[in-house]
Amino acid sequence: NAQGLPTKSDDFFPYGDNPHAYWTGYFSSRSALKRYDRYAMGFSQACRQIEAYSTNHTTTSTTLREALAVNQHHDAVSGTEKQHVANDYARRIAKGIDVCETMMGEEIATQS
Repeated sequence: NAQGLPTKSDDFFPYGDNPHAYWTGYFSSRSALKRYDRYAMGFSQACRQIEAYSTNHTTTSTTLREALAVNQHHDAVSGTEKQHVANDYARRIAKGIDVCETMMGEEIATQS
């Protein structure tokens, strides 16, 4: 660099929870679940927009919004949750998407 300062290029976030036990790379782990969460967030926005115009409020976007809220837990964000927990996060999102798809389909059908 121009000022002669050292440049750090390795992992910036090593975490040590025991002597000789360090975690690195955890913010880049579970990328498929993180991508699914981002997809579901966009889908949730579309669901809420259609829900705002809906006259039938028997189903709502609450299931999906709550699943996305759970995914904001520090273990989900960092990717350090255990596999069965990651599976549960994905299952909750899938259920929320199913509920929204049903509501959106019904609402679009009534508008046609």
